[in-house]
Amino acid sequence: MYKKICLFTLLLIISSNFVFSNEKELLNYNITISPNNPIIGEIDYGNTKSVSTYIYNILKEDFTKEWIEKYVCEDYKFMFTKKYSKLFIDLLPINTIFYCSQLKSFENNNSISVYINEDKILYIILENKTNKIINIKY
Repeated sequence: MYKKICLFTLLLIISSNFVFSNEKELLNYNITISPNNPIIGEIDYGNTKSVSTYIYNILKEDFTKEWIEKYVCEDYKFMFTKKYSKLFIDLLPINTIFYCSQLKSFENNNSISVYINEDKILYIILENKTNKIINIKY
């Protein structure tokens, strides 16, 4: 009986060492695994040059005329104010936690999804050159 207990203890020590050593190896390789949201896909936590950081900053400002001038593409400003003013007056600034998806690049523009809550999900399309908004779907 003593041999069985010692053998079992030894197996536990060896297996736990294997598990913890693999975690250390993953940390040494700086592997980061981004969470995946079932609605918007892989979440981008951003960095200083990331488009998602730019989107975070946009959505944390008050919705004003200056906001439109600064962030909306010139050709889209009239339609944007007609169509989305009420939504953005109620929405901005967002003071709760929200998530941006990884940037999806197309030929002339970029797309990013913003998950605010289950009822509010924005799909923002940005002009590739200027990163100004050219369309929004919600």
